Amino acid sequence: MSVFISPRLKVERACKHIQELESITFPLSKELYEIKVEAEFAFPRPDAIGMSLVYRPTQPIAETLGLIIGDVISNFRAALDHLASGIVREVDSTKRPYFPMSDSREELSKNRFLPILDAALPGASELLLGKLRPEGGGDELYWLFHSMDNDSKHNIILPTVSAVNIENINLTSGGMTMTNCGVGGDATKQINLLRTGGEPIRIQNTFDVSVELSFPSESIFPNLPVIRTLQKIGEIVTLTINEFEKLYTTNKADKVKELA
Repeated sequence: MSVFISPRLKVERACKHIQELESITFPLSKELYEIKVEAEFAFPRPDAIGMSLVYRPTQPIAETLGLIIGDVISNFRAALDHLASGIVREVDSTKRPYFPMSDSREELSKNRFLPILDAALPGASELLLGKLRPEGGGDELYWLFHSMDNDSKHNIILPTVSAVNIENINLTSGGMTMTNCGVGGDATKQINLLRTGGEPIRIQNTFDVSVELSFPSESIFPNLPVIRTLQKIGEIVTLTINEFEKLYTTNKADKVKELA
């Protein structure tokens, strides 16, 4: 099996999870919430004293989305580990190295897996430190995703669901009509949209709910938008696989020339 098949399949799986994340947040899947009319009571009175229109999560939204984020990160990390392991196994089938990743470029130069990879694929160290993670490179922050992968093995990566927009609300209540109205709030909590003194509320099923996801302020990607950040990591991982394939192909060609 080609060294590069498994890494690319892992990237493909990660990208499908990103698409899943997009599909259930733009708009928010109606499996995750409800908007309903409820009667309000005041004990001990048995009759309703008012009617309310409420938005309420029916599933743990942040946790549901966090599990998908963890799957994305895990598959991107696995893609690089499969890459390193596949290259090294061609030389020594007993070794199972991880792809060398460290929080800083300086730490990366001392990573114990780097010489193993470089021995199996000469030029790997120069490629990684010189081109993929050059000194002062603009993508350095995104390489920290490996530490988030370690965290996700033990804890759910909880995104900040910073805003919810409930749009296209069409309803009637008493003599009042509301058309194409919108409200905002925290999508992980109940939002009271409307309260009447007892008049019935009739709402059409035309509303949409959209959310904005960002990483928590205390995370390694503080306040960055989740989907764009994951896409950027995917671009970096894909570039890494492509560049290693070029180096791999060049080395193979050089060996053929030596034997000719």
